Amino acid sequence: MDMRYGFVLLILLLFTACGSTTSPISDPGLLGQVLVGVEPTEPAFGTFSSALADEELADVRELLMQEGPYTVFVPGNAAFDAYFEARGITKEAFLASDEMPEIIRAHIALGKYNADTLLGNDTLTAENLNGDTLTISREGDDFYVNGVPVDGPVVEGTGNVKNGALHFLLGVIEP
Repeated sequence: MDMRYGFVLLILLLFTACGSTTSPISDPGLLGQVLVGVEPTEPAFGTFSSALADEELADVRELLMQEGPYTVFVPGNAAFDAYFEARGITKEAFLASDEMPEIIRAHIALGKYNADTLLGNDTLTAENLNGDTLTISREGDDFYVNGVPVDGPVVEGTGNVKNGALHFLLGVIEP
């Protein structure tokens, strides 16, 4: 099974908890177990999951439990590693930084931009949780979010979750 799909199932837990006051996400201890548990089993997306588990992003976790729609553009660890190297910082320094919450929020858009929506347009704009505009563009079969490539082919009928969409990125969107 592709590791990305295991991570999708984890994100689905976030998305399918819509509106429940007894959601595991509202319990920080269980949230930590769920999201921290991603790192050993889904190492390609552990940095994003670790960041999302940070207390400063509690509002984002709550938002993702709502009906939405929302689209999450998830960078893999390789993308974060390149980002860290270019800035001369470590993962730990990033997770403790003031910029981390803004960077994570930059990856979450208001609205549903699934594969069908992307395939039907050459260029789209979306607002992220920072209030900034994301430009989603298409060049042939390749898609980009603010110039960052979407990982893998975008295939009709994919990217859907209960209250939005999910895509994987090969880089980090900078606010």
